[in-house]
Amino acid sequence: MHEIRNDRPIPQGGSISKGGRYPFYPFGAMHVGESFVVPKEQAHNMARAASAYGKRNSKKFTTRLSPDGSRTCWRIE
Repeated sequence: MHEIRNDRPIPQGGSISKGGRYPFYPFGAMHVGESFVVPKEQAHNMARAASAYGKRNSKKFTTRLSPDGSRTCWRIE
């Protein structure tokens, strides 16, 4: 499972990113300002999932790629 955090500021730049099965990422449990990190192998899939979840649920997320290849996702609205 992915740990939700609220202690990471959002870096400048980047992109804004439900179904019938158990959610892989914790988008539904997140409050504005909270974040979680995924490893390099899941970085691209998570960004696409954040965008799709946000569109279906009228929420906004942003993601940033770290130098090590991992990706952090923040809920911004």
